Amino acid sequence: MVIWLVPRLLDEHRSALDWLNERTDERSHFFGVVVSVVRIGDSRPAPVFTVEVRPNDWQKSARAATASTGSPWGGWEIVYRALAMVKPGEWTTVQDLASLAGTSPAWISRHMYAEQDKHPGIHRMLAKDGVPWQWLKSTDGSPRPSESVQEQLAGEGVIFDAAGRAGAAQHIDAQLLESRLAAPNTTITAAPQPDMHGNGTIG
Repeated sequence: MVIWLVPRLLDEHRSALDWLNERTDERSHFFGVVVSVVRIGDSRPAPVFTVEVRPNDWQKSARAATASTGSPWGGWEIVYRALAMVKPGEWTTVQDLASLAGTSPAWISRHMYAEQDKHPGIHRMLAKDGVPWQWLKSTDGSPRPSESVQEQLAGEGVIFDAAGRAGAAQHIDAQLLESRLAAPNTTITAAPQPDMHGNGTIG
């Protein structure tokens, strides 16, 4: 067991710890703990330990289940399948997909940035506040304007408010995605799984 105590946990630190929890076996555990200090009235300062990154039991069990076959971590297939189940007129978030797969939003963003050309529904993956994901690319590889994404989603039936946020009624959260994945007779072909740098496939 490894416990990393820090005053602040950056996204890259979360990604590194998540990567270790995803890739190591079920006997290895990595925690990211933020340490702060609280003082109530005239009491002496006391430390507060907040666990912000922890091993995910699903990650470990998935790792153990695939170890005998030599298959890569199964979380990316879940992300790909879940995203494919978001229908026109609906939207989900990077955070929902991260929660579903048991990893961090930063890790999802890093991989999907490299893999987005393989997923025609990638524009339906928004930021946590319901605005277009900032890392979408146009067909020429340049950054895609948010207005273009909103126009495409609006054409599919997504309603945006005056601040440019997608309507909550059309939000497919992690729980709904999980129920769709669990539905019988659901077969979605997953895209090739990227390596830790988002380049090509593993294996």
